[in-house]
Amino acid sequence: MSNLSYEAARDETFTMLKTAWDSTGYTVVWPDKGGEKPVNPEPWLQVKLAHSLGTQETLGNHLGQRLWKRRGRLFCQIATPSGDGATEAYGLAKTVGDAFEGKKSPSGIWFVRTSINELGNSGDWYLINVITDFEYNELK
Repeated sequence: MSNLSYEAARDETFTMLKTAWDSTGYTVVWPDKGGEKPVNPEPWLQVKLAHSLGTQETLGNHLGQRLWKRRGRLFCQIATPSGDGATEAYGLAKTVGDAFEGKKSPSGIWFVRTSINELGNSGDWYLINVITDFEYNELK
């Protein structure tokens, strides 16, 4: 059973993503770190994590603590140069998807659904999203 705060869950999820993405050698644009999209026409990844509905899962224990189920979604948008970018985008999307699909983090975040959604060309870029749903527990 996990006992994570929102921030701890975000950090652990981002650590898993960074570990997988570092193998590509490409840039990541993190949501709160700034970072520039590459000037050179090379692939890059933009990340967003959004928590959603949290629900109470248990009645209070002898200390009055209750277990809360936290849920959310990790959005990873991959951009590759237009042209033959779709081929590379699929490979990069698999790298991201494989980092989470059917996995559990060290502190107990379950990654329960992963999907790949092709957005197609947008200007000079071919875009593909990898979306992963997650859940974990917080005791408070």
